[in-house]
Formats: sequence, structure tokens, C-alpha cells
Amino acid sequence: MNIRIHGHEPRDDQVSEILFIDDPVRIRESYSRYLLDESRFQEGHTDGIWFPRCERQVRDILVQAGRNRIPLTPSAARTGILGGAVPCGGHILSLDQMQRILSAEADDTGIWRITLEPGVNLDRLSRFLDSNGTDEKESFPGTSGFLSVSDQWFYPPDPTEMSAHLGGTVATDASGSRSFFYGPTRNHVYGLRVVLVNGTVLELKRGMSVRAGERIEFPGPGGSLYLTIPPFNRKRIKNTAAYHLDDPLDLVDLFIGSEGTLGVITEITVDLSRKPVSLLGAVCFFKQEIQAIRFARRIRQENRNRNSVITACALEYFDQQSLFLLRERSPYATRVRDGAMAAIYIEQDMSNAPLEEILTAYDRLLQEQGSSLETAWGAWDARSLREMKDFRHAVPEIINRIIEEHRVRCPAIHKIATDLVVPGHRFEEIMAVYRKEAEDADLEYVIFGHIGESHVHVNLLPLDEVELDRAKAVSILLSRKAVQLGGSVSGEHGIGKIKKELLKIMFTDAERSKFRSVKNALDPHGLLSPGTLF
Repeated sequence: MNIRIHGHEPRDDQVSEILFIDDPVRIRESYSRYLLDESRFQEGHTDGIWFPRCERQVRDILVQAGRNRIPLTPSAARTGILGGAVPCGGHILSLDQMQRILSAEADDTGIWRITLEPGVNLDRLSRFLDSNGTDEKESFPGTSGFLSVSDQWFYPPDPTEMSAHLGGTVATDASGSRSFFYGPTRNHVYGLRVVLVNGTVLELKRGMSVRAGERIEFPGPGGSLYLTIPPFNRKRIKNTAAYHLDDPLDLVDLFIGSEGTLGVITEITVDLSRKPVSLLGAVCFFKQEIQAIRFARRIRQENRNRNSVITACALEYFDQQSLFLLRERSPYATRVRDGAMAAIYIEQDMSNAPLEEILTAYDRLLQEQGSSLETAWGAWDARSLREMKDFRHAVPEIINRIIEEHRVRCPAIHKIATDLVVPGHRFEEIMAVYRKEAEDADLEYVIFGHIGESHVHVNLLPLDEVELDRAKAVSILLSRKAVQLGGSVSGEHGIGKIKKELLKIMFTDAERSKFRSVKNALDPHGLLSPGTLF
């Protein structure tokens, strides 16, 4: 069956000129930040940087690049850690200037949707909702009804970097601590506008599905592109490795998590969620790691029980070394209980039951594992919840500082961090493997992350190039083991340029050729995000 999807006219804000920087000296002196992301694994190089301010300009840049065979690396806030935004020649297409919050509307069930340009960052969106649009009412047309209630709504995805742009989080299908309850970015995206390399402007909304084997034509100013959806057996597990192929395939999902390799996102419509009336935060401490792991498993069970008063929105893990770093290198030393070998961070929705009933339920589960609420750190107002959130984020920040200290002695050093996921019933098994392999390799390591989804990060901190090689080997070994247990090599960070080899561990040659067929169909000359994924 053939399907023809006609493009839309690009949005045009009557902006007369596109800013383009191509002076090498100026790029090096004033725009060098566009050559790096948070991975710091290498500095990129570029012949020029585009700064479009509207969709029409994005379309014009893409058409011109297609005609002249100029590679383009889309760039957001560069908060990624896998080199996806690091350019390998050609031009950078920065979406920094596209940062308008455009409109909001309620669906038939009363759920609010908000439409934004890709350069809006998560922190600004959060502040906009909380303040009822105080600073932006004049530029936010026809939505006064929404502005009067916006502080009752929120956007759940919460990666560590709240400076991340919406466009970047959609391109990587980012998640965070709240994905345990609310799911990753994909679950909250209702619609996208995407410009293809031939200049076609797609307006996609949930429900635009195609079946495997169907051939889609995308006519555009640069000629037609043809995509045949390959059949694919997608893993039913948290996964951001390569393209999201399914049967039927919602076209919105094809572009979420595609890491800028298939098209450039110019507009995003997301579903908001009702903000919990109140939250309880807690960090619970345990004398043994296994107690923390089994406590987290019990919380997952209770979350699935409709009769339970436990509704955990976030469930995060800290190992012994995480707690040591928090004691020694953070302002939170007094928060860490003496003798603790592991900790679990929880956010609990307080709207389902009285406080006393909820606390009793948690205390019962804690006592099953040799802990109690008496040794936990609790938070229930905005200030203390913010402090607890900062406590959680302090661990990766400390690790990054340690790596920078190591780089003073050995500039080649960089962190080796896993992003592995396994099915819940294999989590205890993989945790034992993580520890054994890191210790057998005599490496310093820290484990923390999203235990609620059996998705924790093993951070290996090499001191020199010999240890760096050992850390890389351990990372490959752990990846193989996670896949053998039915897991994924990437739970939230994607693949980027750094972890391409892991796709060979997770997918067969035939499966990888299906991903390549999608890339070749929508970007036949490989111009978008060269070096990413492939």
C-alpha cells in the first residue's frame, strides 16, 4: 500500500535574514561552546553555524544543504553526554533562537496541551506554568483560560539538566526520576512539526499510524522521499537505542528518540499532567545493599496494587560510594545516616490517603528490610523538597568534578558510564555482576539511578589511560550481560557518537540494516547528524 503525506507550508515570522557565522576565528573565540556537549569526549569542528528564528528558515537551510551536500548537525542546549551535538564538519544548525511558548488548548477530556518551539528549556517551561505565565502573557495569545490554571499542571519529564531544550529531550526521548511513574518523554508528546532534508514540513499528531510494509511518499521542494516501514520486533522494555520501530508505527514515535538523524523538529505539542496537590519526599537508609534493592521491589509491587496507599512518583538508588561522596564532598554530609550502605529516594503523591496511613504503610515496608522511618530524611514543603532534589543531583555533579581532577593528571581521561536496563526480575542478578566486574578490574566506581525501572548507572572513574582501557572493557562486558538478560544498552541517553558499538551487541546485522534503511530513506545522503547512530 502506498501513502502520500503532503507537507505543510512552513511557519514564517517575517524574519528577514538568517544569522550565519562562518568566520573560523569568530567561531573559535565566541562560539566554541557549540563544538562540545557534556560528554567532553572531543571538540568538534564546523565550517559555519546557522541560527534560524522560524520554521521557514529551517526549511531553507535544509533545502540548501541538501542541494549542496553539506552535512548539518542540529544543536540544542548540548546537555547530552554521548557526543550527539558535537559536529564532525559541515554546518551546525542551532535552534537556540526558536524559544517561543506558542499556545495551549484542552482536549476533550480536559487535559491541557501546550505547544512550544524546540529552544524552550525545561526550567523555563516549569517556571512559566508555576507563575501562570506572568512574564509572557503579552506574547501568549488566546489562552487566558489556561493561564489562570496553569499552576495546577506540570510537564513530568525531569532529566538532571533542567537547562535542556525541549527539542533535545524529544530527540533523545529523555527521562529522569519521575519516569518511574509518568514514563519517558515519548509518553507526553502529542504532536510534532518536523522538517525533512528535502524541505517537506510534516505536521504529525498522535494516531497517524502506518503498518509494516507500507510505502510512504513525502513530496518536498527537494524532490520526494520514500520510506517503507520495515517489520521489527521491538523490545518491551525501557529503551532508547536506535529508532522506535513498531507495527503499527505512530509517525510521531519515529522521530522521538531519533537523535536528529531523520529530520529537524521545529514545533512540539506536549500533554501536561495534573500536579499532585502535595508531595512527600524521603531518603531511606539501609545497612545492606540487598535490603535497599528488595525495598524498591516492594514499592514497585505496591504501586501496581490499586488498593495500596503507596503511589511513588520517583524511586532512585544510591550505593555505598554515592553516600561516601555525599558525606565527603557535598553540603549534605549531615543528611547521610551513619552506617548506611545504600539509600532509596522516594517521591510520594499525598492526594490518595491521609498522611498517617501513608507513613504507616512505608514504615511497614522499611521494617521488613531492617530500616524505619525514624532513620529516614523526610521533606514535604517546597524548600525541603528542593533540597532533597539537589541532594539527588549532587552525585553526578561530584563525579564530573572528580573526572575533571583526574584529567589534570591525564588529559585523555573521561568517565565511562553505563545506561543499562534489565527486566525487573533480573535486577538483583545484574547488580551482582556490576560490582564483581568493576572490583575485579580494580576500578573506582559509583552506582546510582532509577532503580524503580531496573535502570541504574555504573560510573567507572579511571585514573590513567591503562584504567581507561580497563573501564571500556568492563563497560562492554556489562552491556553484553544486560542484553543476555533481556535488557537494553541504553535506557535514557540514546547512542550518540560514543556508544555506536553497543548497537552491535543489542541488535543483529539484519536488525541494524532495518534502522539503516529508515535513515537512507529519509536522509539518503547522510547529511543530518553525521556520525550519530551510524
